[in-house]
Amino acid sequence: MQNRKRFAWVLLSLILITPRIQLIQVAGSFIRLEDFLFAINVLWLIHNRHLIGPLPVVLIRLFKTLIGMSLVGILSSLFAVVSDRNTFVTGLLFSLRPIEYATLIPTMYILLISSLSGMNIVLRILTIATFASSILQTFFSFQIGTSRFGFSRSSALTGGPYELAMISVLLLIYWLNSRRFLLAFLCLISLIASASRISILALGFALIILTLGRFSKEENEAKVGDRSSFRLYRSLFIVAIVFFTAVGTSVSANFSQILVRYESRVQDTESNSLTLKESYILSGSAPDIVTSQQYSETVFSAPPDFTGGFESSDASTRRRYFVWFVLIDTFIQSKAFIWGLGPGFAGSAVDGNYVRIIAEYGLLGVVFYWKWFAMFLRRSAYWFKAAIVSVLVTGLYIDIFTSIKTSLLVYIFFLISNLEKKVISADSGPKENR
Repeated sequence: MQNRKRFAWVLLSLILITPRIQLIQVAGSFIRLEDFLFAINVLWLIHNRHLIGPLPVVLIRLFKTLIGMSLVGILSSLFAVVSDRNTFVTGLLFSLRPIEYATLIPTMYILLISSLSGMNIVLRILTIATFASSILQTFFSFQIGTSRFGFSRSSALTGGPYELAMISVLLLIYWLNSRRFLLAFLCLISLIASASRISILALGFALIILTLGRFSKEENEAKVGDRSSFRLYRSLFIVAIVFFTAVGTSVSANFSQILVRYESRVQDTESNSLTLKESYILSGSAPDIVTSQQYSETVFSAPPDFTGGFESSDASTRRRYFVWFVLIDTFIQSKAFIWGLGPGFAGSAVDGNYVRIIAEYGLLGVVFYWKWFAMFLRRSAYWFKAAIVSVLVTGLYIDIFTSIKTSLLVYIFFLISNLEKKVISADSGPKENR
């Protein structure tokens, strides 16, 4: 039995640290290496189903919500096929994403109730591997995986800089709450390397929630010694940030370039991006759109006068509002308010998760996504609430809700939070040292 669990630990670690490696193109998307690892996980679960036992009610509710999301996506895909808006294969692949990621939840549950310290080892591995790979990309232009952002902005072991930023924020919150300040500092460096301003803003909101949590009843019941220890480590963490930032800035030209990159990105955005008003006016001159193909041709090939070419590394910043207005107008013209245009209609990126959900899934999708996040926020620990708030803020400008590594970290932290709240129990006890 130990060998079986050891295999699961290794598999989970591989899924979390595997970079994006595209293998087979299918319906405008790719089957990636992670998909095969997920398939191996399903086979492992089938072979070791006796280890699962009765699932906690909170996990059963989560699975029902995710299944509902996928069923809504499949229903929407069928309507999209009938209306000649999109292919069923594309819609099906996008619809099954929530279920695919959720297949790892039982494995995480089995491993977590057997060893919380083991899960923290996996998270340490992810943190260190992410930090090391982001440093390699930033300072040595070392390409990892198939992400096209490897040389312009660090994406580390993820699908892009925004996913790197999101998992860095999530891990940073977790390590701060766990008082592992060195690991939190590594996450901060990875976040800086991603050059993602929206994620830095999301971190700010998360830290406010985390600070408010310190005044909650459950925090006030903490031991005085623990509080003193927290103050000490917090001071050391701040000193470490100031020290390493000062040293890095003075001895490394590359580190300085990272800081300058923020200013250049702001200037580039201000000079090349359309304003909301300009985007709205331009979207009014777009042709009538019925199919996904017509939509892609409109938003990815026009308007050439301001994009500088959509092959540039940050084209999403230049066309974001234009894409939103075109997609919303297409959604309104379709009158598919209940089930939407169909998953995958807008392609790989809308750069606004809320706009994507409304346009592709309609009101039914909004209901299930609301239930999804409400489940996370209800009766959860403050540090986990802070993590979810960071995801919600990032979703304003990034399609982050279906990011593989973001989803998996959210599920891991959801399980840990419920373990701390004693909603689920562990053989080794919820008080096991981290």
